Amino acid sequence: MSLRSLFSMFATLVVSAALILGLATSPSLAGSSSVTKGTEQLPEIDAAAAAVAERSSPMELDEIEARSQNGLNAVQGSADASKMHKADRSKPGPAISGKIEKALDKISK
Repeated sequence: MSLRSLFSMFATLVVSAALILGLATSPSLAGSSSVTKGTEQLPEIDAAAAAVAERSSPMELDEIEARSQNGLNAVQGSADASKMHKADRSKPGPAISGKIEKALDKISK
């Protein structure tokens, strides 16, 4: 084996290892939030879930409905509600009838 072929194999090995290492670590670098911070409301959610689990009888329907009026659901409350997709904050897309009419116009020409 010549020195040139050994160098070529070594360079291929180094590039392959760097590529594998880069692809393996890139998902962990993708998150922009702090790992130790988490959801700010998590202690309240945990306490509410523990209180429900410690009850001897199931919650009544009116109690569940009253608790769920405060946020997304009875346990989660309003945690991360601002991050969720809501239809009233979105731009309306083109109506399907408009798309159909446009397609039919293209066909009929």
